[in-house]
Amino acid sequence: MGHHAPVRLSLFLAFALLTGCSRGKIPEFKGRVGQLDNEGGFDDFLVHHAETVVRLDVTFPQTDFQGGSEKEFDFIDVFDACDEEMKPGDTPYAPRCSGTEYNVPKVGGRSALVLENGGYHLRGRFRVSKKTGPLQGLFAVQLQPVE
Repeated sequence: MGHHAPVRLSLFLAFALLTGCSRGKIPEFKGRVGQLDNEGGFDDFLVHHAETVVRLDVTFPQTDFQGGSEKEFDFIDVFDACDEEMKPGDTPYAPRCSGTEYNVPKVGGRSALVLENGGYHLRGRFRVSKKTGPLQGLFAVQLQPVE
């Protein structure tokens, strides 16, 4: 997390209190998730809610998006730190940078990750796995769609 951890954790706690993470209510994360310092507390939210069901309404700007689609799942790579300072226009990559790969299994061949209005959107309810790894600089979290 680097030197931004206290600020990010404080923002996460404030967000959690404002969104009403009370018993019986599904925790929700809404927002834009970019690379490096622009991930908006997404990772902290998912770590805090590992092994529970959450509601997501997330946009990954197409200009920052790193990920793709396989036959059985989609994946999204979000980098949080790099070994050296990035220059404007540089794209973070492993193993030079560390971060998390979010795997989203397809249900009935359908993807939960949709390209629309200049960004990739991930909406719905998901069961969050515990974070594993790292492997080649990336941790892994599975976001299993819940009907």
